[in-house]
Amino acid sequence: MARPEVSPGGLGAAIRMVTFFANRAGRTLSAERRAVLEEAKRLLRERKAAAPVLPPAQRAPGRYRHCALGPVRVEKRGRTWWMIHRPDCPPIALGPDGWRFLEPEGGGR
Repeated sequence: MARPEVSPGGLGAAIRMVTFFANRAGRTLSAERRAVLEEAKRLLRERKAAAPVLPPAQRAPGRYRHCALGPVRVEKRGRTWWMIHRPDCPPIALGPDGWRFLEPEGGGR
């Protein structure tokens, strides 16, 4: 879940996916499986706390290269940053920790 191929929006998106899975299963989820999912969320939260976050002043719209998706376009709509991979795909919300997967096209920041 923490790999950029699985959750390109960052670790926050991975935590939301695990929570969604647990909520979707509801009462049918065994106590053992629920404990495993809670442990996964704990590990993801620890990793998110340790991950460097790009300060808002350094974030900018434009063309970037995502380590898993390849070339992407980043734009800001309201308060949310969105990553557009292809015109036929829905945009991906880019959390603060998702910026570490991006590199500006044409070199360093």
